[in-house]
Amino acid sequence: MVAFRTGRSHGIGWAVVSAMMVCAMAADSEEDGAGRQQITHWETAGNLAATDPLDCVAAEAVSATDTAADIASGARTCLDEGDYARMADLLLVANVYAYYDTLRVADQSAHAALGALFADRFGGISKSQADRYMDAFRALVADGKRLGGLCSMLSALGPPEYRPTYMIAHGLGSFPGMVEGSPLREIDTAAGWRKALGYAKCPDM
Repeated sequence: MVAFRTGRSHGIGWAVVSAMMVCAMAADSEEDGAGRQQITHWETAGNLAATDPLDCVAAEAVSATDTAADIASGARTCLDEGDYARMADLLLVANVYAYYDTLRVADQSAHAALGALFADRFGGISKSQADRYMDAFRALVADGKRLGGLCSMLSALGPPEYRPTYMIAHGLGSFPGMVEGSPLREIDTAAGWRKALGYAKCPDM
């Protein structure tokens, strides 16, 4: 896995998933789209949709009932308002929530929502915005106290309590007859939450 280098090695999975996709899209958006192959996307109601999108709030204002899609929408609002520090904080939280959702959504094809959600929210940003986006990630990764505070906040908050419709609707299971069985699977919530925090390289809490 690619990792940022900030004087010491960090494998921040959440940052890599979202930042690499966004920067690639920003570079692509400045090119002429003429002659490109057209791709058809099949979507169902609720796919990547926010239930109650957040404003550009502090990460500490996020609750266990806010969905990863809600939080990602708040992060995009932060970018639009030029508050890149809050954007990075909210994206860490959104990525942890979305990773936890991959553990409890049974349909493997739906797990692509982990990356697609951020591509959807941040599509079309400019190259200069993408550069500041990356700088915000580097600043968060380099600030151990700030990162540790977010990890402690998430550990105390506990796992999400919403139904991850945004992810379920992104998979083949949302189409009749494609996937059998319940869209959700039973997991050890405490162990799953620890694993999700580990995805953001939080220390054991």
